Amino acid sequence: MSGWVVLKFGGSSVARPEHWRNIATIITRRRQAGWRVMVVLSALKNVTNMLEGLLHQARAGVHAQALANLHRLHLQFATDLGLDGETILGATWQALNECLDRIAQHKTITPRLHASVLAYGELMSTQLGVAYLHQQGLPVIWQDARHWLVSEPKGDAWHDYLSAECDYRPDPVWRASLPEQAIVITQGFIASHPNGDTVLLGREGSDTTAAYLAAKLGAEALEIWTDVPGIFTTDPREDSTARQLKYLSYAQAVDMTACGARVLHHRALAPAQKNNIPVWIRATSDPDQAGTKLCADVAHHDSAIAVARQDDVLWLQFEPLPQSEMDRVIHVLSSHGFDLLGQFAAIDRVDLVLYWANTDAPEPDVTSLIPISPQKVECGLARVTVIGGQQGDWQSSLGDVLSTRVPVRVQFNEPTKISWLVPVGAGIEAQRALHEQVCQRLPASLVGLAWQGWVNSSQAR
Repeated sequence: MSGWVVLKFGGSSVARPEHWRNIATIITRRRQAGWRVMVVLSALKNVTNMLEGLLHQARAGVHAQALANLHRLHLQFATDLGLDGETILGATWQALNECLDRIAQHKTITPRLHASVLAYGELMSTQLGVAYLHQQGLPVIWQDARHWLVSEPKGDAWHDYLSAECDYRPDPVWRASLPEQAIVITQGFIASHPNGDTVLLGREGSDTTAAYLAAKLGAEALEIWTDVPGIFTTDPREDSTARQLKYLSYAQAVDMTACGARVLHHRALAPAQKNNIPVWIRATSDPDQAGTKLCADVAHHDSAIAVARQDDVLWLQFEPLPQSEMDRVIHVLSSHGFDLLGQFAAIDRVDLVLYWANTDAPEPDVTSLIPISPQKVECGLARVTVIGGQQGDWQSSLGDVLSTRVPVRVQFNEPTKISWLVPVGAGIEAQRALHEQVCQRLPASLVGLAWQGWVNSSQAR
């Protein structure tokens, strides 16, 4: 066998028994093509949300029924795969029970406990996945991702435990230690703190796990298998006129994910880009469909190519300040659980766009946290962004079009994208209005499937 390919299967892929036949087929095809295969699995769809709910129910001492429901879900899924769930998951389930009991006893949720509880979704899905694939005759081994991925703490507990980042430098010693013939199955989303605690890579962080491992392995390809056949010009579940993009540069994909496109985790691309690993986004339900390719060497387009949206953002506007002062403000907000989405400087002001990411606490009044009073504070906004080629003529008229459809609070121009802040209730309308304009300008060579056509063909299969 030659080089490595890393295959990541998301929650929607692993949650349906019929998809596991496709997963086994995809793995077999890669091995037949001469690849060594590492598989990264997410928790079953919605299980992370259920575990997050369990945290708060345990703190209130009312988690027994929700825990029983989660148990039944995994046991039924195991049965559907022809597996004995009680035997496979028994020890893991007991450990989860004990963790929740500690929360109920102390009536508090620390970032450390939060990370420990949410990790069980991936631990259980990989245990079931290994058992199923072994049953299909594949030479699989289960490995704990926390042994390979160690976080680099930044100094605040919330980000260190719940939105961690890891070293992903190539590790030839680790690569050489992996069994030659084995298919390695491991968890997305989780890593370890230098002190040995479990940490998380942020919600939807399994993509980042796969990218980290691909970089550490020196893999020749990374495949993200999900429930859509690639990246589309806008969220196809909200706008059925969306079109598949056959290829994108890493930079364009970074812009899309950073601005709210949900098909990839926003930190997943840096490891691939730095190590020049091509990334494919493909649909588990339709493995023969090529999907979208992300790489460095793509044809350049000056046109607008996509629209993304991020809801529930916060806009702060300050008088002009030294960057050192703004850095202080950003550090304080980050340490309390805000993520910075953008900083924009003009002659007469500095704007910050932020998102409250800490699900363990209600969003605080930012003016009580920071040492400098902003001139403007506005919450309940959506950021809608058009991504395109650098300095294309597409940038000139979009703002005028949008302002006729929705109330625009502010516009931010950057070399390869334009963002508007609008009331959150107008976000979808703004996204659709801009998407109409984008679709009129798309290069034919870039465009693949029509979303509605793919849905119709999927239903007919």
